[in-house]
Amino acid sequence: MNNITETGDIYPDNEIDVNPQGKQYIGLLLKLISNPCLYAANTNYISIIDHNNQYTEFEIMSQLFDQIKNRSINTKIRINEKIYIWLSVDERNRVCDWRLFTSMLTTAKLYSIYQSSYYFDSVYRLMILISNIKTTSIRNFYRLILQNTQLMKRFVSLPASKEHHHSFPGGLLIHSLETALITAENLRLMGNDVTIPECEITITAALFHDIGKIVTLDHDKQASAGFLTGHDNFTLMVLADALRTLNHDWQRGCEALQYLLTWNNSHGFCKFVGGNIIRAADRLSTSRSLRRMAFSDKPAHFYFSVLTTGKRNQCINRL
Repeated sequence: MNNITETGDIYPDNEIDVNPQGKQYIGLLLKLISNPCLYAANTNYISIIDHNNQYTEFEIMSQLFDQIKNRSINTKIRINEKIYIWLSVDERNRVCDWRLFTSMLTTAKLYSIYQSSYYFDSVYRLMILISNIKTTSIRNFYRLILQNTQLMKRFVSLPASKEHHHSFPGGLLIHSLETALITAENLRLMGNDVTIPECEITITAALFHDIGKIVTLDHDKQASAGFLTGHDNFTLMVLADALRTLNHDWQRGCEALQYLLTWNNSHGFCKFVGGNIIRAADRLSTSRSLRRMAFSDKPAHFYFSVLTTGKRNQCINRL
């Protein structure tokens, strides 16, 4: 399970803004051209095809060129996947930053999700997580989720709450990824006690544990459904089509995923070890977000802060 995810800090102050002052591009990696002619021996180019099927070429420095080339050579491409690249360029149209990844999505669908997101690194990490899934039936499950553009656009753009943890645009995806990453790390520490398919089902449950919030939350207010019941009651409904296909492909896996998505402490002992890991990861992600909120405007020597979330005041400490 060592390669299931790429870890790292996934908060807005460490993220790549989708709408910065500079220019960004995302598209299919078409080709890398080194030393294209005798008179430009030290010039390298990279070319992509964007969502409008337009061909664009960018100048790139040798060091970045070699990094991208090596990454593309070593990238494993599975069936129905393509290599995509995100580029940030300067005023002279030269590449200054990049991310390379594979995806089952078409360029148009990927771009639609990208446009709806607030922080590109979250989308990037999501694609990395999915591309590292090995179990075919779970990959098919993700393919159906990704192709549901309306679901994905809300998943990458909504906050995780209105006044509590990750209460900023894009917070739902960041919290979901963080929960999945913490879960993956704890599963890795368990070694061979948990099989790869069970690990991947557990990580999937961690990633989508709050997916019902795309029904109960909206960008600037609580959605009408949120006044009626909790988001947990919409989880299986949101994932219904993909779960139906998973049940056809792998019934036991589908049953396990539904169990993990709906189990909570009030149900008693969890039949899968992953359920306890997901709940702990969820709480850790939430606590981290609240701690960051509490000390965001405090100098380093402050060791406690009172955080107001909704109508509650919480005292949060640090050393």
